[in-house]
Amino acid sequence: MKIYHIKIYNILILFALMLGLSHKAFSWAETGHDAVTQVAVRKVLAELGNDNGLAKVFLQKQHLLSHLSNVPDIVWKESAGSVVEKNNPTHFVFLDYLTTEPVLALMPETIEQAKEIVRKNCSMNLPQYPCPEGGFDQNVMSKVGTAPWRVQQLYNVMKGSFKAISDLAASQQLTKELFEKHVNEALVAAGLMSHFVGDLGQPLHVTKDKSGWDKGQGGIHLYFEVDVVDALPPTLIMDTLSEVLSNQPSPNLLKDESDPLTLSWRLALNSFHEIPHLLELDKEYAVEIPSVINVSPAKRKNPFEVAFYFKKIIVERLALSSDLLAYLWTKAWKDGGAPALDSYKSYFYPVAPDFVEPDYL
Repeated sequence: MKIYHIKIYNILILFALMLGLSHKAFSWAETGHDAVTQVAVRKVLAELGNDNGLAKVFLQKQHLLSHLSNVPDIVWKESAGSVVEKNNPTHFVFLDYLTTEPVLALMPETIEQAKEIVRKNCSMNLPQYPCPEGGFDQNVMSKVGTAPWRVQQLYNVMKGSFKAISDLAASQQLTKELFEKHVNEALVAAGLMSHFVGDLGQPLHVTKDKSGWDKGQGGIHLYFEVDVVDALPPTLIMDTLSEVLSNQPSPNLLKDESDPLTLSWRLALNSFHEIPHLLELDKEYAVEIPSVINVSPAKRKNPFEVAFYFKKIIVERLALSSDLLAYLWTKAWKDGGAPALDSYKSYFYPVAPDFVEPDYL
């Protein structure tokens, strides 16, 4: 019986490794995005109470929200070519292209401002002002990334849906059908928003050297956010929730009533400053043979052997994203008039929602 259990355990480990190594997605994979979403739901519940309508709806639809948080990596990345082309830049923002001094005051408010910054940097033709490969063109944001604006867009959709409910209720024109329609719209926006907030909390989504090739650590991106995360024990959600509820991971991000774009930039900047720490962990505990550019990625240890050393930074990044996400969800509801949601009951579950076109380009 003992030998049987050992064999089963080895088979499970091998299966988990195969899943991790073959994963297509870039951004925490399903495990991480699921954790960010589930923990954010519980944070809303803890802050608003289980009698609050928004908390009730989110708890009722927590599995839908988790599913939606993975849609941009799974459903949309397997869509038609035009969707993939528009979807890809929404998952990252490479701060290296925008500033040599990553501080909030230097972050652009609009896409046009971002383009102008990159244009000026490219025109200098100096090493300290990196220019995207191929130089500056009108599609340069596809190389720089647009994740902060994506978060802002989905926040606006969510807020608008709640405001529609508030306005219809005030004018006594709110029917059951319209009520469910707008709540469902808000839920889709909330679930999708979780994905992009989670992306901004991943340090390798805010630097042009996203896979570590410049440091001889090629391949770190997938190894860190997929293989190592999947190798952690199934207590990841509980560990992340404990971090959120006990340590208040985002006081500096939420120190004022900032708009969603500003909060997204703060998260991106926070992630940027964690890159050296992440690279050092990888170098010290995982890398066995450094990578060679255009030849081979770094050879690393089995992720199950080293996951423990990465656990703290993973939990901290997921917790920071969850904390901010819960705040944005609640803020969207309040800014939308805090409509009563207690009567919401629905089997609504869109498995493959249509691609949401970026409205800021």
